Amino acid sequence: MAIPVIAALLLHVIWLARRYQHATPSVMKRVRTLAAVTSLTLTTVLFCLIQNNVSQLAHRNIYFQVGSASGQATPVTSSPDNSICYTESSNLDDNGK
Repeated sequence: MAIPVIAALLLHVIWLARRYQHATPSVMKRVRTLAAVTSLTLTTVLFCLIQNNVSQLAHRNIYFQVGSASGQATPVTSSPDNSICYTESSNLDDNGK
């Protein structure tokens, strides 16, 4: 939930910085500088959260070792919409491995 909230906040900061208008240029410059620093901070936090989520997803993937399935090719079947992927193996030991 943090990623959509931070992304929306980042878009809001950028929108406010572009639309902000003030009578004195010095105040407008300070507001835009603050918006730039805030935008940089939010972008960094957003990328860190995305990287953390992607790295957690990478650990869930199936990795085959060189010696898996006795060196034979393992057929991988996926559903038509690629929502699930599974393998079928007939050489299982007593533990189901």
